[in-house]
Amino acid sequence: KSENRLNSCNDEQRKKPMEAVDCQGRLVAKFGSRGAAACWLVVCCEWGLSFSSACSALTLAVCGEKEAFGLRWRWVEPRHVEQQENKDLPGEEWREYQGTWVSSLGRVRDHRGKLLLQSLRCGYCRASVSGAGMSVARLVVVTFKSEPPSTKHC
Repeated sequence: KSENRLNSCNDEQRKKPMEAVDCQGRLVAKFGSRGAAACWLVVCCEWGLSFSSACSALTLAVCGEKEAFGLRWRWVEPRHVEQQENKDLPGEEWREYQGTWVSSLGRVRDHRGKLLLQSLRCGYCRASVSGAGMSVARLVVVTFKSEPPSTKHC
């Protein structure tokens, strides 16, 4: 039964931005894609999830309109990557990566502390680091965990 729900979400939906809200309907976080949300869960949560199991759980949650990891998940329209105020968010941690600051919540600042604009490409948020475009989901994993085993991961 869960396999049918998983298949009902097509690839285009999986690339759409998503957001998480708490039980009272307050926005907890926004992500450029399901992959970015899964990276956040792997890095920030203590459940010991793999990236693929986090992706599957998120897809089942959003397609089945169920709660996952204590939050309700939903797709949002990918008009643009909305920039938030340049203030630290609750629970946000920043670490340096190649002269750029990366947040545990998927935000990126330059060496002066200014939030970088992010573009949406193939469902993933991208930011320029050392002159090269890089997936923000990958940036978070590399900065907070370690180098993924290959470029196919995250």
